[in-house]
Amino acid sequence: AAAACGFQIPTGVQGFQYIYIPCSHKMQHKEVCNHLCHLGVDTSRILDISFPACSVLGLLVHDQFASNIHELLEKVQVKILDNFDPMSPEHLADPKFETCTDSELANHAHMIYLQHCCCALVHMKYTLVSPVLCSFVSFGWMQPEDYEEFFKQQPARPHLHDCDYPDNGFQRDLDDYDMDHEALSVSFSESPSL
Repeated sequence: AAAACGFQIPTGVQGFQYIYIPCSHKMQHKEVCNHLCHLGVDTSRILDISFPACSVLGLLVHDQFASNIHELLEKVQVKILDNFDPMSPEHLADPKFETCTDSELANHAHMIYLQHCCCALVHMKYTLVSPVLCSFVSFGWMQPEDYEEFFKQQPARPHLHDCDYPDNGFQRDLDDYDMDHEALSVSFSESPSL
């Protein structure tokens, strides 16, 4: 029965979201995962860990797993920051922004978070990039062309199946990039969530 799950039509909520919680200090990803494991959170379901503002931690998860994390965190009295806006200019703490206008601050905040979203996508499995990108676009954080432009500037990554063959692990050429972009564009344009 378990093997057949992969061949069923998806049901329930489909999408991804960040869950924002307070943190006392900036931690290494391994430290965050260790703390979450102690709380009973299945860290294999967390796709990205970010620090979008001072004393704030973001966890990217599938929508269907979000309620489980909410329940676990509320049980140990960890406050969930439901109204947190990762693109708010108020999170800009660098002194170089002190002389900027409100519109300039908003633009800087947007570009900084856009870069984070792109970095998160680049480090995900290829099979997750398109659906997570759809969620990011639906939030108004980025557009598909933002990721495509960012992706072109990144170093080559191995094929998923190359991980089983160390000798081939880091061999890719430009044709592979073209194929990835074509697949991404098709899957994104056909996505029913947009």
